[in-house]
Amino acid sequence: MASVIEIVQAREPEGIAWENDSRFSSRVSLAQQRVNTFQFGSRTNEAVALIVMHWYAKDHISNIVGARLGGALSATSVGGQSISMLNESKDDYSATDYGKEYIDLRDSCVIGIII
Repeated sequence: MASVIEIVQAREPEGIAWENDSRFSSRVSLAQQRVNTFQFGSRTNEAVALIVMHWYAKDHISNIVGARLGGALSATSVGGQSISMLNESKDDYSATDYGKEYIDLRDSCVIGIII
């Protein structure tokens, strides 16, 4: 099974300067927390790599367009303090080709339930 780094290197995302980015390992760790290894099995590293490349692609698009892409922003007020949260959803992943590939992979890795 190829590692996350090997998958990203093989894909060579255009315009994405991930090789010299100090956040790369942090992004891999965050993506690993989002991926259910039981669901993805031998394709877990592929799912993690797609999420990481999706995040880098979103950054790249944001730099070109000058706007931040993300999920829906929700806000609430608690005791006079305003709190804003970014809710990533399936729609957020559809913002990039890597995100769309992740959705396809996730949807194809269905966990069967025996009753």
